[in-house]
Amino acid sequence: MAALAAAPDSPFARELDLTVSSDIERIRLLRQDEHISKGEKTPEWKFPHVVIESTTGEKCFLGPTRYEPLDERKINDLNQLSGELPRAIRLQPANVELRKRLAKLLVRLGRYDEAAIECDTITKLDPDQHAAHIIGEELYGMGQLDRAKALIEKRLQRGGSDAYDENEYLYATLAAIHTENGRRSQAFEAFGNAYIRSHSHDDTGEVRDELSRWMYPMQFSGSPEQVVAAYRVWVADPQRGTGFFRGLAEVLLEQGKTEEAITVYREAMTRKGGEKHLYRLSELLVEAKQPDEAIKLYQQAIAKNPKEIEPRESLAKLYGEAGKSAERLAALNEVVSLYLEQINKRPNEGDLKYDLAQVYYLQPGRKDEARKLYGDWINSSRDSNSLNAFAMVFAAHHKPENREADLAIEAATRACELTDYANYDCLDTLATAYAAKGDFETAVKWQLKAIEAFDDKNQLAEFESRLELFREKKTVPPSKLGNDGP
Repeated sequence: MAALAAAPDSPFARELDLTVSSDIERIRLLRQDEHISKGEKTPEWKFPHVVIESTTGEKCFLGPTRYEPLDERKINDLNQLSGELPRAIRLQPANVELRKRLAKLLVRLGRYDEAAIECDTITKLDPDQHAAHIIGEELYGMGQLDRAKALIEKRLQRGGSDAYDENEYLYATLAAIHTENGRRSQAFEAFGNAYIRSHSHDDTGEVRDELSRWMYPMQFSGSPEQVVAAYRVWVADPQRGTGFFRGLAEVLLEQGKTEEAITVYREAMTRKGGEKHLYRLSELLVEAKQPDEAIKLYQQAIAKNPKEIEPRESLAKLYGEAGKSAERLAALNEVVSLYLEQINKRPNEGDLKYDLAQVYYLQPGRKDEARKLYGDWINSSRDSNSLNAFAMVFAAHHKPENREADLAIEAATRACELTDYANYDCLDTLATAYAAKGDFETAVKWQLKAIEAFDDKNQLAEFESRLELFREKKTVPPSKLGNDGP
């Protein structure tokens, strides 16, 4: 049995992973408007979310935060496993993965001192192993906040780990502990440390520059003044990624300091990788009645990368918003030329035809060409979500004159075929598309099918209200449903 247990893909190992832990993060951010999906509500977990309330009254949540108590059967299973695993380790004493399994198992059984000893052994065998944050999270999941804090602080006092992600999670777990203990200033500092480490250099030497999951807990834990001061320290470091500029700018915007935010984004544009903030900066410049600067920035981006399509599309949009019709049309023609060049190289790539159709649709006299390309894309696509979204846009366009009932029916039918006519969203869209065509009898038929397939009774009223519209021979009024169209 010991030899079998040592195999990472053995039934023993799989059962241990299923019983002791799961891939769900113990600490994760849920924004105020998010919810936990059904797939995360496993029997292993309950969700007494740690709530962090900002000084402005907004809230964010950390969770899941606790293991459910084990039933008698699982306790017996774990006790049996705890007898076999040490024998496997005696065969392979340097196998840190087996030792991590044992440490997690010991935590789950409440044998915390033994787990801590095993964690120390793992660190001695391989200092870069993520034992401290993994076992720290397990202790946290068991409600052993003081033990988890002591383990994590011991690891950090020894210099943490060379692995950027372990340090990130060490600080994040510590921050959650401080939050639960009401130590707001310590939580702010720890979340800040997790935040900056989530932007550390990865193994390739590149800076990870996405918005960090710890940004909102950090911002909510501190006062506005503390948050801005922390960001200003970070952006002053030339080695930091430009994501910190984005964080600072957005905080300033929340405080109503638009001009300061624009200045921060301008500075970000001077840093390596800063061009990713061009679109956001141009948005703010337009809002601040400075479209000419935004246009100039896009022209400069195009001069650097003349084959890139996205900045040309954005420039055309800016020209349109500024009332420069001739310039807008010229920019769109350049976009068309680039798309045609790419389609000639990759004629079977349906998404390119879709993108070109979007551009044609914006040009005077080219809607028939757009419809043909849209049809090609619909027939070749196997992405039911994209087809459904496209169909709803044209079935319920916020500008009724831009509704395209035939295209919407074609795309929604394709989406329903791909989902075996069992997806309520796709059925609802098909009904809406038939209503846009004026075929209300068919619209009612499909809306009833959508309601029959619906599995979220809390949102059923929206579907039923559309059913009543179709019975009254009315189309969906202009709304957010069709707000993303060309």
